[in-house]
Amino acid sequence: MTHYFAEVNAIHPFREGNGRTQRAFFGQLSREAGWPIDWSGLDPDVNEATSMASLRGDNGPLRHLLDILVVSRPW
Repeated sequence: MTHYFAEVNAIHPFREGNGRTQRAFFGQLSREAGWPIDWSGLDPDVNEATSMASLRGDNGPLRHLLDILVVSRPW
């Protein structure tokens, strides 16, 4: 998911609301896959830094952020 999140972020298709749209889309996608994301823990500064890193080709920080935000499902 990290790769596609970074790609959609790089495309930045809308003049306004890209972040909200990405969170809505990937939130629903991950929830339906059984791995919901809790966006309430998203720090805006960390989000900005991970976005900048992914634009430079480094998806590591974004992956780490998503690992933190994905709600673990006890099976």
